[in-house]
Amino acid sequence: MFTQTKKRAADTSRPTSRLDAAEGKENLSAARRALKTGDDYVEAVKWYRLAAWQGHAGAQNNLGVMYSQGQGVPLDDVLSYMWFNLAASRFPPGKDRDKALKGLDLVATLMTSAQIAEAQELAREWRPRSEHPK
Repeated sequence: MFTQTKKRAADTSRPTSRLDAAEGKENLSAARRALKTGDDYVEAVKWYRLAAWQGHAGAQNNLGVMYSQGQGVPLDDVLSYMWFNLAASRFPPGKDRDKALKGLDLVATLMTSAQIAEAQELAREWRPRSEHPK
């Protein structure tokens, strides 16, 4: 458990370099290109993470999917839940929000109540930044 918590802390830790809003959109586009040009999940996660740190709900939802399936990152239901939760809270009512809520519900079926509580706490503490984590 300690090792998993330590890894999660690295994903949710304080960012270190500056980004602006235009770069956030470019990061999301770069992630999509990485997936289209060869299923490079590690590269896609890098770019989704950059956009997610700026509060982009679509990137947050995509990170939820990637953590739930272990694509480009270790399989981690707690981080998957956290990212789905953040995406669902930022999407306006509609199809995208419904998808995020469905992902949240699905990953929750695989988790203990303690894991859900941990993921909810991470989501509550998370704040968008104009910077990103290492």
